[in-house]
Amino acid sequence: MRNQVLYSIIGAAALFLVNACQKPVVNPPELKLPTTSFTDVSAAGDVVVVDYTLTNGVEGSEIKVDGDYDWAKVTAIKSASIEVTVDPNETTEPRTAEFTVSYPGVTKDLSFSITQEAGEAPAVEATVTIEPTSAEVPAEGVEDGVFVYTISPEGLSWEDLTCAVSYAEGDAGGWATCEEGDLNADGAISYSVEPNEGEARTAYVTVSYPNAEDVVFTINQKAAGASAEYDHEITIEVLIADEYSYTAGEDMDEDSDCYFFYMSEKPVDDGYVDGTAYFVWDIYTPTGTGGVLPAGEYRSTTDSYVPNTFSTANSYVTFIGDENIIYFSEGTINVTKDGDVYTFDAKLTDINGETYHAVYTGEMDFGGGDEPSDEVSYEFEYSYLTFYEGEGQNGEDNFFLALSDKPFDADGYETDGCTLANFDIYAAAGTSGVLPAGTYRFDDYNYTEGTFSVGSYIRTPDKEYIYFSDGSIEVTKSGDDYVFEATLTGSKDGKTYKVSYTGAIAEPEAPSEPVALEMKYHQVMYYEGYDSSESDEFCLSLSDMPFADDYGTGSEGSYVAWLDIYAPNGTSGVLPEGTYNYDDSYTRPPMSFVSGSTITYPGEDYGVRVSAGTIEVSKSADGKYSIEARLSLVDGNDYIVTYTGPVGEESDEPEPVDVTFDISVSNIGVNDFTYSIIPSDKSVSYFHAVVPKMLLEQSNVYVNGVLDDDALLAFDEQTWYPNLDYIY
Repeated sequence: MRNQVLYSIIGAAALFLVNACQKPVVNPPELKLPTTSFTDVSAAGDVVVVDYTLTNGVEGSEIKVDGDYDWAKVTAIKSASIEVTVDPNETTEPRTAEFTVSYPGVTKDLSFSITQEAGEAPAVEATVTIEPTSAEVPAEGVEDGVFVYTISPEGLSWEDLTCAVSYAEGDAGGWATCEEGDLNADGAISYSVEPNEGEARTAYVTVSYPNAEDVVFTINQKAAGASAEYDHEITIEVLIADEYSYTAGEDMDEDSDCYFFYMSEKPVDDGYVDGTAYFVWDIYTPTGTGGVLPAGEYRSTTDSYVPNTFSTANSYVTFIGDENIIYFSEGTINVTKDGDVYTFDAKLTDINGETYHAVYTGEMDFGGGDEPSDEVSYEFEYSYLTFYEGEGQNGEDNFFLALSDKPFDADGYETDGCTLANFDIYAAAGTSGVLPAGTYRFDDYNYTEGTFSVGSYIRTPDKEYIYFSDGSIEVTKSGDDYVFEATLTGSKDGKTYKVSYTGAIAEPEAPSEPVALEMKYHQVMYYEGYDSSESDEFCLSLSDMPFADDYGTGSEGSYVAWLDIYAPNGTSGVLPEGTYNYDDSYTRPPMSFVSGSTITYPGEDYGVRVSAGTIEVSKSADGKYSIEARLSLVDGNDYIVTYTGPVGEESDEPEPVDVTFDISVSNIGVNDFTYSIIPSDKSVSYFHAVVPKMLLEQSNVYVNGVLDDDALLAFDEQTWYPNLDYIY
């Protein structure tokens, strides 16, 4: 019995020892992300909360999140969530950030992504202008009033334009309307005004456009029963004057200074609308005004030079669309001045008895009051770039940059009446059409890297061309914007011209298809052995309309191609057949035409220079020429000029010449030889030719090793000089 008890005790102890040696079971950490993709996060930004679960966490261990984005940052890791702060998206593309989540003891990292919506495109700053800015409406009202608007920059939708009518304080309103929602695509807003049975009143039409300042059109309606004091009440908006509008009395040998200038009811660009009033003034002041019109009253007079008068013999008004010039018979002009702002108030009667009240308010600059400046500045708003790969002297890339104060159309053509600057710029090859930043210096005709050529110019609205003799261009770039600054020296006047432009430069456009010009009329001038050179010169003018004179001047509305062609000496005034290549070396080699060649457009006084091309000349059996000139101009336009017909007078063809010839043969080779034909009267220059023997054998000139002189002359006549009769 004692043994049994002992065994039981030992067994229990052993069991205790076995259980005491076993380790407790420890489960590994487990990390889960219920959601791993967060899409459509607002472009305005947000805080994204990423939930997670962690079981069997280990004391002292922490969740770790990896992801390096400047717009999406982990800002908090809490006990059951991760917070990611997403900044506003200022780009126009959606974006995605990816993050990795890890925890010590978790064998596989987890990940989640956040996708943010694209931001809105930046608003385009717009400008709205209206013409006119006000209207004087009679008491009877108006049903079909209209004013025009312009939205810039181009390409913005007119459909976003709105108008609203408001009234002066205390006015109940309701008597004027604008056609909101019925705005015309041609840029006009209609308005109506009801009849007025009370006092004079005013309404305001406010024109609004997104991201543009409002503009206001003012309607002033006369009181009931009020009659117009004048037959014509005109607000003048434009003064057209310059230093030539002022003449000092001493230059006229008179005791008065003269101011002769123009005024227009509307801006010149819009002024060619039927009914627009256009005034001409001939005003006389005391001497010594120096081009500054004095304030005071000016009375009408006949054609005299009395100070403080205006001449009715030379002062008049005309209305666009009406051919009549209406002179004034009497009146007064009252001129007042507040600082630089004039008020020009004219009350007039014309020769037909009609009355006028014309008022202009603004600056009046006649070139006086300041010392003349030797520096002229142009600041341009629009650009158009044409790119020509590898067109330089040594394969440099060529950029033809046009700048203007008015928009270009889609094909790069400028707006009529604009100020235009063209720059012919050369950069290193391989630009891929992107104008490099840097300094470009003036260089006449080398067309090398870092230069702009003599073909660069400024053209004023009155078609004056300003070319340069020196200067430099600085081009810098910030993002997509360029800063273009040029300091230039005028080749004629020596003045300094400064040109500036800031903004994007239009993407290079491939040159448009060449324009075909079929010419029907010609004039030609021939110069034998021009300037003692090895070439005869042919100045060939071609036009699609008859010429205005004998000097190659084009008729109104015509195109004129002027081609300065050089052929080998000895042509006797007969333009040889063949291919003539463009040459700008000024050496005038045979079979070339030079850079002085031009095409003059309809309505232009000066031609645009040719910059590249070829001229093909052929001649039929009846003596008529076929000419095809493929020409590229410095303004970026390409033309194919064709002409079929005679060149020169028929009587200019050379008569048959009785001559004898000395024939010499030398340098006889295996396959060819050289021969010379020397006419006794020198009617044809010495001629040397290397001819394949095979060709002479086929023509029976070289038979069995013997050269037949007569056959050689016949061969030479047929091959080289078909217009010269050889007598032998």
